[in-house]
Amino acid sequence: MNIGEKIKKQREEKNLSIEDLATLTSDTVENITKYETNEIEPTLDKKLAIANVLGVSLDELSYNINNEEDAFSNEEVLPISKIASSTICYNVEIFNKIFKKDYARYFIQSTISWVIYLAFAIYSFFIKMPILMYVCLAFAAFSVIRLLMTLVKYQKGKKAWLSEYDQKKLMYEFYDNYFEVLDENAICLHKINYTDIIRVVEKEDLIICMVAKAEKLMVVIDKKTFIDTDLASLKQILKSNIKDYIDIPELKKAKPLVTKGEKAFNITLWVFVYLTLFAIFISRIIFGFLPLDNTLINKMLAYIVILPLPIISIILGILAKIKLGKMSGKNIVMGAIVLFLCFLLIGMTALEHQTLKKNNDDVLKQEVMDNTSIALPDAYYTDYLNKKAYEVIINDVKYQILSYRIMSFETKKDIAKVEASLTDNDNWQTLSDDNFVKNLLDATNNSEKITLDMAYLYASYQRVTSDELINVITAYYDKIDSLLVIEYIKK
Repeated sequence: MNIGEKIKKQREEKNLSIEDLATLTSDTVENITKYETNEIEPTLDKKLAIANVLGVSLDELSYNINNEEDAFSNEEVLPISKIASSTICYNVEIFNKIFKKDYARYFIQSTISWVIYLAFAIYSFFIKMPILMYVCLAFAAFSVIRLLMTLVKYQKGKKAWLSEYDQKKLMYEFYDNYFEVLDENAICLHKINYTDIIRVVEKEDLIICMVAKAEKLMVVIDKKTFIDTDLASLKQILKSNIKDYIDIPELKKAKPLVTKGEKAFNITLWVFVYLTLFAIFISRIIFGFLPLDNTLINKMLAYIVILPLPIISIILGILAKIKLGKMSGKNIVMGAIVLFLCFLLIGMTALEHQTLKKNNDDVLKQEVMDNTSIALPDAYYTDYLNKKAYEVIINDVKYQILSYRIMSFETKKDIAKVEASLTDNDNWQTLSDDNFVKNLLDATNNSEKITLDMAYLYASYQRVTSDELINVITAYYDKIDSLLVIEYIKK
């Protein structure tokens, strides 16, 4: 007699309808019908419920017999065999074995990322790349926030785990199809089918089982409480019933067969990750030492020449699917970020170029040339401009500064012509010849919060307007190849 026939026979003997049995066992009429017709077999918890309602043992309900007239007396009922037993005492050490190592690895990785982003932000500040600095600071801030949130979550989780489990002693009884969780008084707390376990992670000393129950039960088995044969039998049953079985010690021992080509390709992937990561900074350093003109194309060239690196990194990341079986996310992500930054910086360079050109005053430039006999080129930048009037006091006399501007030049050829025009030019004098000019330059530089080296030469002239007399002082700074022009009036 099979289990379906037994359920039907016992139900009829108890004068219960299918609907009655379904209600008493918290099951459906459809399922009870399928049990009795052997379309499906009830799960262990449903077998226990049916056996309790029908007043028979689980063994009597589960095992087949041949004699229908004397079903429960003449058949030798096979006992459910016990595989092994184990005990565990939950404490801080067990918690650390389960969680601490993984969290520690995450903390180290996040800290390294935060330090790298911060270092790049500081470097970007010194090489005057504000956009890149803000991007790096944003990544650094995100890393710190994520690290702090994870730390808080870890501490809260540890506190909650210890409050529930610390010094709690449990026993496990393992059988062929299920195991029981008992407290220290041998009272059964849970009866769990092996098929209800959704994942098993085996570590050096522990086997951790995640059970698919509403309470998200975690069962931690201490391997040291088994004898070798019992542990081997349990592991065999778990592996046969659970697809998601992760044996970390075995994974560490197993050395994947990697060909020389795959190894070389993997090294290439990492090389391009780091080359792409540092490409912008290396390029800026190299171009900073090259004797190039200060033209728009040369400024952009520092970013244009490295564009192939992130593109190749992305392509290699995709090709890794063919060579290694999966795409290399690190190459794709890093390549995409650096590619975006390169185009952003190229755009910002073009915008900065237009802004510097927009502030140019060709009328003033021509006036300076006419009054000081200096040869200024057509192509130049106004690196700094302040036309907001403010006052400075020199020798107890007030002067109003009308404009303060710094001009620079695009090519070394133009700079050479400018400096050549200053040679033997009677309109230009050394700064030591006039203390007033020196004091005026110091006062305006302090007001503008600009640090400039000692001026090479200076020249001055006056512009007569219908309303007032405007004084103009020009000073040339050869160390930075720039011309300072200040317009002021005496109050």
